[in-house]
Amino acid sequence: MRSYPISDPNVSRIRRAVSDPYGLGIALLAGIATLALHWPAAVAAGALLAVVAVRVGSEFVVPRGSRLELADAVADRERQVRAALAEAEALVRDRAPAEVQSRVTSIKEVVLEIVARQATLEGASPQLFAVLRTATDYLPTALETYMKLPAGWATTRRQADGRTALEILTSQLDLLHDEMVDVADAVNRNDIDKLLTHERFLTQRFGRSPLELRDDQESGK
Repeated sequence: MRSYPISDPNVSRIRRAVSDPYGLGIALLAGIATLALHWPAAVAAGALLAVVAVRVGSEFVVPRGSRLELADAVADRERQVRAALAEAEALVRDRAPAEVQSRVTSIKEVVLEIVARQATLEGASPQLFAVLRTATDYLPTALETYMKLPAGWATTRRQADGRTALEILTSQLDLLHDEMVDVADAVNRNDIDKLLTHERFLTQRFGRSPLELRDDQESGK
């Protein structure tokens, strides 16, 4: 099983701290101020570093909002999945039969559609777990195992169940694709449910039903 490590959250905190434009601005102003007062350059550099150190320390001392934590997790998962899918597609490009390449591309497209909207899924949901495992484990493992076989043997030698290695692989890829389509459908249903919930809120708020609104549209009001 290949490993696609998620970024260390502590590293993410340090990276965000040192790249924060407000913190960098304050550090720069502190350095300019010390120079304007004709203090030695070493003092100015020390003041600048002190401001940066305070900004970095605040990332670990001050509790961060849940939105920042979620953003870190979502970004890390997306990078992880995209890297794994890129490797899987590169593995079979120009080396595997066309039916394998097309299936890998289809799986990649569905998974990327889900990942682009992954906030719709709960952070530890079985569906999100299935997407991550498909991209980083199930798909790469199936492809790597197949690609180790001699091409002629994989497409002509039939196994005990009567299938060739190529037919076994395409069956696995079809299964993964169907599962990812089911997850994508679940994401869409979740968004539709949210849309309907908002509609009910608007109906209660303004006291008009969707049927009345549709009648108004049809009558040209």
